[in-house]
Amino acid sequence: MMHRFVRRLLHFVTPSACLFSRVDVALESGRSISLSALDLTVFLLHSDDDGSAYLDELLKDIVKWLSLCPSLSGGSERCLSASPLISTLSSVYPLILGSLTAHSHGLRALEKAGVFQMLLRLSSDKTQELLMRLVITAFDYCQDGLARVLLSKTLTGGTESTRVYATLHLRVLLRIGVDFFTNWGVELLLTQLHDPSPSVAHHALTILHEACDDKANLHALVQMKPALSHLGESGALLLIRFASISKGFSYLNERGFITKELERWRREYNIRYVDIVEQHLNDALTTWTRGHGDTRRSNQRTPRPSVFLPPHFYGQLSNHKTGSSLLEAQIFPALVNDIRNISASSWEDIKRLKAALWALVTTTLTSTLTSTLTSTLVH
Repeated sequence: MMHRFVRRLLHFVTPSACLFSRVDVALESGRSISLSALDLTVFLLHSDDDGSAYLDELLKDIVKWLSLCPSLSGGSERCLSASPLISTLSSVYPLILGSLTAHSHGLRALEKAGVFQMLLRLSSDKTQELLMRLVITAFDYCQDGLARVLLSKTLTGGTESTRVYATLHLRVLLRIGVDFFTNWGVELLLTQLHDPSPSVAHHALTILHEACDDKANLHALVQMKPALSHLGESGALLLIRFASISKGFSYLNERGFITKELERWRREYNIRYVDIVEQHLNDALTTWTRGHGDTRRSNQRTPRPSVFLPPHFYGQLSNHKTGSSLLEAQIFPALVNDIRNISASSWEDIKRLKAALWALVTTTLTSTLTSTLTSTLVH
């Protein structure tokens, strides 16, 4: 009796039956039906040999459904087109596959049924962008294996919009703390920095900045010794974050970067930093979208973005004793002198004063330098 019941449920869920896959997603009971299908999958995964056989049957039917993609079958099937995936419960099949990736024996079942091989073929198919977005979002990446391989293939071999989506998904994985992201996740982000699409590279760079707030990720990034010079100013701002830890400071100092960068900031970049911060503030305090040539698009409002203070070279150096000593000896006297003596009678003087204040403020994250600066300014 139980076997007959399970087989009836399985028949309903399989794509070839065209029952579950044609249920309208807007149906009131759609969510309950979807959850039931996921529960059935997990039940079969943890059942005896008969359950494994049923699960294998379901997975092979899903593989057959995936193979109906026009670029693989040569036909004109619509089941994998965007419209059914949006409007019917066929969008749940990626969730069913994803529920198995959280278990080692589920991963083995997926591999045995040829699911990963089929998805790897579809990952670069321009007609399957929506499907691949559903897949990479649904999969679990805690375990090393083919799920991460598929994500890597999608990051580098998909269409531009898919690569952007997959790159942004790495931020989600970073924030939820996926296991060992420090190793494989940071490495994938570094690969995206060399993507031919400026949008992909930009998103990867901003995610790496966020990742570096965790010292473990920063240490991993330093260990990988990435090439960032091709990213211009944005790459340089990521590179100076290396100077916030002793290992990164030594790596940069051995290459003569610390001395050159100190001179660059002293000569011009403290002023440039003021412009960067104020541009971020300007963008956040307006609901208008910036157009070409810095003109305003008068009819397009956007949500206000969050503003995060970009890294300041002096602030990074202040995080350890060697960098703090360097600042006290070579940088602080000139900054304090600027604060005391600049008249602020012209716009140029005001920018110099702002530059000195930002430089000092970013170094006061450590109590040692705070007391040193207080003593210097008072006397």
